Amino acid sequence: MSRVARTAGVVSVGGMAAAGLVLGHHLGYLLAFPDAAHRHRVLLETGHGYLAPLTNLVAVAFGAAIFASIVFGFVQGHRGWVSGAWARTWSRLFGVQAGGYVLMELVEQLATPGPADRLLRVLGVGLVVQAVVAAAGVLLIGFLNRAGRLAAEILAGPCPAARSTSTLGWGSRDIVVLREPAPSLGPRAPPRPVVA
Repeated sequence: MSRVARTAGVVSVGGMAAAGLVLGHHLGYLLAFPDAAHRHRVLLETGHGYLAPLTNLVAVAFGAAIFASIVFGFVQGHRGWVSGAWARTWSRLFGVQAGGYVLMELVEQLATPGPADRLLRVLGVGLVVQAVVAAAGVLLIGFLNRAGRLAAEILAGPCPAARSTSTLGWGSRDIVVLREPAPSLGPRAPPRPVVA
C-alpha cells in the first residue's frame, strides 16, 4: 500500500471516528433523555458547554475524512477493500468511539458529580448508539471508497493507451508498460474548404 493510501486510510478512519464519537454523544443523550427540557437541564448540570465548539472542530475532521475516503479509493483503484476490511474498520471505529465516549462521560461525572444511575443510563444507551454510528461510518467510508474507485476508472477509461496497459510489480512500486494503441479505422480525409 502506498504512503498516500496509508495516510488517507488513517485520516479517513480517524476523522470518521471523531465525528462518530460526537454524533453518538448527541444521539445518546437524545435517546437517554427524550424530554427536551429534562435533557437540557441534564446537559447544563453535567458541564456540556464544551460540546458546541467541539462539534464545530469535529465537522472539519469529518470533511477531511470524507475527502480522505475518496482519495483512498482513488489511489487503491481496482484493489478496493480486501476481505475482512469492513469488520476491522468497524472494530477500529467502535473502539475509538466507545473509549472516547466512556472517557468523556467519566470526566464529566468527576467534574460535576451526579447520581450514578444517570451515568449508567447514559453509558448504556450511549455505547449502543456508538456501535450503530460506527456501523454507519463504515458504510459511509465504503461508499466513498467506491466513489473514488469509480472516479479513477472513469478517468482511466476512455484513453486507448490506458486500457492497453500491463502492470509489472517490482518491489513496492508498479511499472506501467504501454502497448501500441489500436489501429485507427483508416486514413483521415482532407479538411473541408471554408465557405464564406
